[in-house]
Amino acid sequence: MANVSETGNIQVVTEVLSQSDPRAVQLSRPTRPSQEKYQTPETIKTFNKGQPVALGSIQILLGLVHLFFGITFAIANTLPILTISSGVCFWTGIPLLISGSLSVAAEKREKLVLVKASLGSNLLSLVAGLVAVILFAVTMTEIGQMCISRADAEENNDTYRNWYKWCDSSPFALTYGLNGLFLAFLLLEIATEASIAAFAWKALRQAKYTQIL
Repeated sequence: MANVSETGNIQVVTEVLSQSDPRAVQLSRPTRPSQEKYQTPETIKTFNKGQPVALGSIQILLGLVHLFFGITFAIANTLPILTISSGVCFWTGIPLLISGSLSVAAEKREKLVLVKASLGSNLLSLVAGLVAVILFAVTMTEIGQMCISRADAEENNDTYRNWYKWCDSSPFALTYGLNGLFLAFLLLEIATEASIAAFAWKALRQAKYTQIL
C-alpha cells in the first residue's frame, strides 16, 4: 500500500512493505561504508622503481651460491688459500641473503621501516663485497706469481717439482678459475647492492622532505 502526500511542489510517496517482500529484505541489510582505494605512498613508489624484488631475488640466489661453494671449499681444499682461510664466502653470502630478503619484503609490504632496513643491509653487503673483491684479486695474483717464481727456481729442487706439478694440474686450473668466477659474481653483487641502496636512499630523502613540509 502506498500513500501519496504533497508538500508544496514536492510529491512524497510512502510505501509500506511486508517482511516477506524481497525489497524489504534487501533494504534491511546493513550497508558497508565504501573504502577508499589504497594508494602506494610516493616514497615507496620511488623505491620500487629500482626493481627491488628482481634484484633482491638475484642477491638471494648469489648468497646461496656463496654459501654452497664456501662449505664445499672448506671441506675439500687443503691449500692455504686466502679466500678460503678467511671465510669470505660466508661473510659475504649471509649478508646477501639478508639484504635480498629485506629488499623483496620492502616492496611487497610497502613499509618505510623495511626500506630503511634494506638500505642498511645493502650498505653492509656493499662494504663486505668491496673487501671480498680485494681478497679475491690478491689471491689470484699470489697464485699466479707463485707459479712464475717457482719456474725460475732450480729444476732439481723437490719443492719446485712438486709445485710445478700442481701449477700444471687440474686442481690449480679449477681453483684459479673459481676464484675468477667469484670475482665476477662479486662485481655483479656490488652493482646490485649499489642500485638498491641508491633508490632506498632517494626514497628516504623524499620521505624526510615530505615530513618537513
